[in-house]
Amino acid sequence: YHCSDDAHYLVMDYIFGCDLREYLQKYPCDEPTAKIMFRQLVLALKAAHKRNIYHGDLRLENILLDFDKSQIVLADWGFASFSKLRRVKQIPY
Repeated sequence: YHCSDDAHYLVMDYIFGCDLREYLQKYPCDEPTAKIMFRQLVLALKAAHKRNIYHGDLRLENILLDFDKSQIVLADWGFASFSKLRRVKQIPY
């Protein structure tokens, strides 16, 4: 991530895998696996929100599964917004 006066840049790695919708259509997801994925999603959003960045288009197609690293990655930040305002109340995760 890089920020200049008039633009924000986000460069992502190539992800070897598929999106969450495609994965769930092909493979059954047991509860322990779902919990791991959900925790990773929450941690990713928490990291972005801590920097006042808000995704804006969170859906199954924008949650990628990286088979090489066994982790999820948030993609398509095209609708993301940045807020210079600091939150008064921290939301517990």
